[in-house]
Order: sequence, then C-alpha cells, then structure tokens
Amino acid sequence: MGKPVAYVSDADWNKILNYAKSAYEQFSTEIGGMAEIARDKDGDVWILRPVILKQSVSSANCDLDEASLAQYYARVAKKHGTVEFLWWHSHANMSAFWSGTDEKTINDNEGKSDHTWSLVVNIKGEHIFQLDVFRVNGIKLHIAQEFLLHIVGKSIPNTIK
Repeated sequence: MGKPVAYVSDADWNKILNYAKSAYEQFSTEIGGMAEIARDKDGDVWILRPVILKQSVSSANCDLDEASLAQYYARVAKKHGTVEFLWWHSHANMSAFWSGTDEKTINDNEGKSDHTWSLVVNIKGEHIFQLDVFRVNGIKLHIAQEFLLHIVGKSIPNTIK
C-alpha cells in the first residue's frame, strides 16, 4: 500500500513557496508559518490558509513567536471552531528533510496534542509532509506517517469548511 495523499490548492501552495523564496532572496534565511488542516466529505486531507507569523529567522532556523502563535490559534479557533493545525517551514535552498531541530519541534508537541502535522519545503518546491501521532485511545505511542502532497487547481471543493 502506498503513502496516503493530502491536497493543497495551487494558490495556497504558491503562497508557501513565495514566502520561502522571498525570505531566501531578501535575507538568505528560512521562514516558517502555520496553516489549517481540514477534511472534505470524503475524508481527504487539505492544507488551507497558510500564514506567516512574527518569528526569529536565520540561515538554518526559524522560531515562531509564542505570543503570535497563541493569538493565531485563538483567532482561527474562534472563526472555524475545532481545527487541526499544520506547522510548515522552509529549508531555503537545502533539501527538504527532517533536521534534528525539526524532529525536536515535532516531539515537543507530544504533550500538547494527540498528533501534529508538519511540512518542510525548499525554494525549488521539494517537500516532505507528515502526520505524527502520539496517542491513540489514551495509549502513548509515536507513529510518523508521510503523505504525498497533491497540488490541485485553484478551486477547492465546497465541502471543505
């Protein structure tokens, strides 16, 4: 059985890539942000509404500001109710891989949620996307499931909130 597939609109994908390219071209840095995860009526996973937040960046790191992140969570939850979130960031002109810093960031979410979604991109559009599950029915575990990411035309099905 192959990897499961997730979807992102061409417009949202290009927004993420343009953030990454702009940060690299202007400052030679990585950049990170957040997005929402939604499921359509068929249960398909979609990445929606990517944003950047206040952050500290360098050529090899980006750290989202905790107060800005908390405000983002609250704003999105108020507008859309219960939402799953995606942490995304660029590796500038390096390859898309899970660095030690990325793995630490993912593992730091274990105490905050049952699961977390993560995406790494580079300025060429190479990427990796995965779901890390930390608990199922109260049982502690850690399973990482990589997803294929399918970029689709500008329209998103009306069945997505």
